[in-house]
Amino acid sequence: MPLITLLRKVASHVDLIKANPADRHANPGKFAWDCQLAQRLLGPDLDAVGGAVQETAHMRQVDTALCGKLTALKALLAEWAADGKGAGGRPHKVLIFSNSVRMLRIIERVAINAG
Repeated sequence: MPLITLLRKVASHVDLIKANPADRHANPGKFAWDCQLAQRLLGPDLDAVGGAVQETAHMRQVDTALCGKLTALKALLAEWAADGKGAGGRPHKVLIFSNSVRMLRIIERVAINAG
């Protein structure tokens, strides 16, 4: 089961592979394990994606190029926003689901950065 979870993180966004900074004090063993795992998975690309820890400052500048799902979502949202009105003349509404709170936070950052 842990490998399935890891594969889901890889498929969702590269930042989900990184260690969660909240675990640094709350669960140091998990934090160290996640850092080591990120270093092994990302290898020489570790520095290019901002290191092994998902830092809060990095979350302000989420790179949608690191995730095909976010690129597609951003394009769809832009198209719907440009359309202005949906069925019945009312604005479009979008409901986004995720099994990961961290992924929802990433999506939130992308939406805020896009305006």
